[in-house]
Amino acid sequence: MFAENDKTFDQLLGLISLIAFIPFEAFCLWAFGTTPGKALYGTVVQKLGEARPEYSSAIRRAGSVYLNGWGLGIPIVSLFTLFSSYRSLKKEGAASWDKQLGWSVIHNHLSPLRWLLILGVWAFTAFVFVIINAT
Repeated sequence: MFAENDKTFDQLLGLISLIAFIPFEAFCLWAFGTTPGKALYGTVVQKLGEARPEYSSAIRRAGSVYLNGWGLGIPIVSLFTLFSSYRSLKKEGAASWDKQLGWSVIHNHLSPLRWLLILGVWAFTAFVFVIINAT
């Protein structure tokens, strides 16, 4: 369907990945109270007044992040939504979707050991991408 060097397939795969992220993130928040990336960086996201959110609340938050944060993954739109989200976060201390939906985000202090773990994960990820692209 797509030529081997056609970037359309890559863009389509990127959009599908963002959409697939919604139920994955919601499941992780519901089942574990965090996602792998948030756990790595010591970030806790929780619905106010709940130890762990209901799946429906988590799916609403993830969908709102996809819409209001990522701009549905549309390249030019996402540039503006990401910038707007960053500005809102710096000015008000919370992302618009978290304030609107009643979520809190807590960033724990990162110890030197945690930083080494983060660097290790990034190095491993880069290594995997190099190997995949080499084949």
